[in-house]
Amino acid sequence: MTVAQKLYEGISINGEHKGLITYMRTDSTRISEEAKEMARKYITKEYGKEYLGSASPKNKKRMIRMFKMHMKELDQLILT
Repeated sequence: MTVAQKLYEGISINGEHKGLITYMRTDSTRISEEAKEMARKYITKEYGKEYLGSASPKNKKRMIRMFKMHMKELDQLILT
């Protein structure tokens, strides 16, 4: 939640204060199909198909754990 708040409040960029998000939704991990497809295309173009990985249900719990771990690390970086 702290990370989302910091993104909402924003930062100074070239002397101008900018908010980085307009709305924070913290109760869902859902990503739109359109966003997923855009990410797949970008990863394939920039890094190759072998970096797409698997989006199977068996990996979902692992992906959620990794996401939470990364958010916690980001939260610590912002607070220091």
